[in-house]
Amino acid sequence: MEQILIVTSDRGIVSGRSTLIASLGRGIHTAVSVDQALRLLDADTPIDLIIADLEQDPEGHTGLDLCRAVSRRDQPPSRLLLFFPEQLAVAQEAQRTGLATDILVRREMPSMLARKVAQMLRDRAEESRGAP
Repeated sequence: MEQILIVTSDRGIVSGRSTLIASLGRGIHTAVSVDQALRLLDADTPIDLIIADLEQDPEGHTGLDLCRAVSRRDQPPSRLLLFFPEQLAVAQEAQRTGLATDILVRREMPSMLARKVAQMLRDRAEESRGAP
């Protein structure tokens, strides 16, 4: 079962996204800060996909900071960066430079998030098999 890490300081959003992802038959891990997410990853928790908000967490870190830290690891998980419309330029730059595997407007419908997650996990599985 694929494992997904949801990182946002908004506990209501964590709950909603967790419910959605669990309904897709995926394993869920949550973190309310970048530091907590990195501790999970440092503990060798197997993660296939990270869904992170671009918004700042209580310690002043953003999803972009998390993407930077994770992208430097061997075989990093895929990274979906969620952003508000006014953050589009930053999110696009993160995707263009490879920090974020993909991006999605935070206010998109849950069905769009579900489709995006499913596609990213399929892409990751194909890459790991060496498919073109």
